[in-house]
Amino acid sequence: MIDKKIKIFSDFIYKKNKLIFQYIFIAFNIILLTGCVNKQVYKPNHDKPYVLTTFTILADLARNVAGNRILVESITKPGAEIHSYQFTPSDIVKTKGAKLIIQNGLGLEAWISKFMMSAGDIPKVKLTDGIKPLLIEEDAYAGKPNPHAWMSPKRAMNYVDKIADAFIKIDPDGTVEYKSNASTYKAKLELLDKELRDSLSLIPK
Repeated sequence: MIDKKIKIFSDFIYKKNKLIFQYIFIAFNIILLTGCVNKQVYKPNHDKPYVLTTFTILADLARNVAGNRILVESITKPGAEIHSYQFTPSDIVKTKGAKLIIQNGLGLEAWISKFMMSAGDIPKVKLTDGIKPLLIEEDAYAGKPNPHAWMSPKRAMNYVDKIADAFIKIDPDGTVEYKSNASTYKAKLELLDKELRDSLSLIPK
């Protein structure tokens, strides 16, 4: 029942118009996922590996795993429409020196294939690979996978594991730190999941 309420909540957010979705999207993720993020401004510094994500929520997740070993930037800015984003030449410039591009997948970034063609031969990791998607049950989106898997703390933990594995591949010397950072962040997500489930359990069936 709790899982169904979480799914209904996620479906509800997905089906709202774009403007409302953006406000809820930003507020939800700032409160739930980025409270423990180091707010340092990351600037390209090729003394360290440099990684790009497709949007800011993934960048915040990645920074929690990266610690001080990897510089992480988002291709898109906060509040950008991720589904139909139109990348620019300046976005392509950002890829110079990048060791990895992190994307969500499940059709969220419709533009990513063309972007990667322009960016060149940069390794990419898709964080929803291997995750069984929740399907939207109603309206025009019925039967389609809900790509906002990170909104479930349990699924966000899968994201963290994939990020850690990807970082270890590009920087093996940081294996211990990445695993430690991932473990610490997953513990916080586990606590968040419990709090969310406790709150949802109070909602009448």
